[in-house]
Amino acid sequence: YCIYEHLIKETCLARNYHCNYYNLINSIHFNRISVADHELLHPLASAYCLDENVASDITSLNEQCSVVSDEQDDQNAVVCGHAFAAGEIAYSCTECASDPTCVFCQDCFQNSEHKYHKYRMSASSGNGYCDCGDEEAWHRNPLCNLHVVQQSKETLGQCPESFNAILFNDETHTYDSVIRALNLSIHCDDSQAMRLATIVDREGRAVVCSDSHEQCQRVKEEIQASFQNFY
Repeated sequence: YCIYEHLIKETCLARNYHCNYYNLINSIHFNRISVADHELLHPLASAYCLDENVASDITSLNEQCSVVSDEQDDQNAVVCGHAFAAGEIAYSCTECASDPTCVFCQDCFQNSEHKYHKYRMSASSGNGYCDCGDEEAWHRNPLCNLHVVQQSKETLGQCPESFNAILFNDETHTYDSVIRALNLSIHCDDSQAMRLATIVDREGRAVVCSDSHEQCQRVKEEIQASFQNFY
């Protein structure tokens, strides 16, 4: 309610006849945050984050949306992108490069499989970038060991923490068989099993377990076994 009350106030678009637009914007700051951030973005962030504090920082919204700063993005980059200085040595693998312009910087080359292949060295003119991590630049082994570690960290960070076991309506099994199967597999009472069975009947499916892959697999097998035993 307080977020709605804040947004309907004539604050952000209120007229000011004694001050032009640019002076108004430049003269009002809230902890080095612009008027637009304080009056519009922060209340919207509060609404999305279910926080009644209309002055909430947008950091929590960024975290929920997985938005990272440019600095964090650079740190997590898989592609090297090192800019060669004039005269700096560039390495190209003659066995794996898509074309002669695809090169590694020294750090990436020394930490890659390509140092064991046939390669050539050249002095950069100062207008190129390291192609480590660019899969189109290499037929195989596009990443050095330094960037493989970063890629594996990113992959692990994106993996879901749990799996879902979903029970679908097959238009065959009765309420009683579904309730009995849920009793035995997820150890719920009749009331909970009845509620899940109703959702399956109405929606066509329902999540009956959110846990590790092994646990969801166990629930799946027990439900299948209970259906077979029921008949």
